[in-house]
Amino acid sequence: MAAPMAAQAGKVLRSFAIRTSLLNRTQGVQVTSRRWLNLQEYQSKKLMADNGVTVQRFFVADSASDALQAAKRLIVCFDAKINFDDNAEFRQKEIFAMDDTSETDPIESEAASYDLKYIGMEGNIACFVNGAGLAMATCDIIDLYGGKPANFLDLGGGVKEAQVYQAFKLLTADPKVEAILVNIFGGIVNCAIVANGITKACRELELKVPLVVRLEGTNVTEAKRILSESGLPITSANNLDDAAKKAVASISKK
Repeated sequence: MAAPMAAQAGKVLRSFAIRTSLLNRTQGVQVTSRRWLNLQEYQSKKLMADNGVTVQRFFVADSASDALQAAKRLIVCFDAKINFDDNAEFRQKEIFAMDDTSETDPIESEAASYDLKYIGMEGNIACFVNGAGLAMATCDIIDLYGGKPANFLDLGGGVKEAQVYQAFKLLTADPKVEAILVNIFGGIVNCAIVANGITKACRELELKVPLVVRLEGTNVTEAKRILSESGLPITSANNLDDAAKKAVASISKK
């Protein structure tokens, strides 16, 4: 009895597959629990696969009105985007070779060449930080005290003096920048290395805009000594709140 029943079901499904040739694999709606010929669910799935029914999910409507309402609930994907983790570049060279940098901000591209992450904004206070979360917090508190961030430049973790120097070159090249706020919370970042990079950049680039520096964390005592003994016009801040206030005030005094 089961074999004739399965054969009959197969004929029905083949007929259904022909009538639904306009449907493709990306189309379908919610499945309702509905049985034909008292087949079990696993039997129905096998019959569909064996007889070329390509829709992944379908709805059995009792009326034209039900079918119309089901069609209105269809979700159609018009576009898709894929993001690739930059940290995977060393093992996905073919994928990253397809990267089109012509649409990338030149400053962002240059920053990336030094393992720095740069995001440009419309304000006039440059933010030099380590970590995206700290960068967003720094931008927010500048805005809180009436300032506008010109960018944020993320130093990341494995900091070198050369990176700090290049970061200052990028920041000072932006004509919108009227002050620079450095906010470093050092865990794996050595604050003394950052301080040496800052003093080198200030001297060699002949920094003309106010510079406010807040350092905290690993080797911070040595870092503060380097800054204080440099003889450079660097404004130190005790915490982020103090740093933001001083950065905003440095522009209003000009």
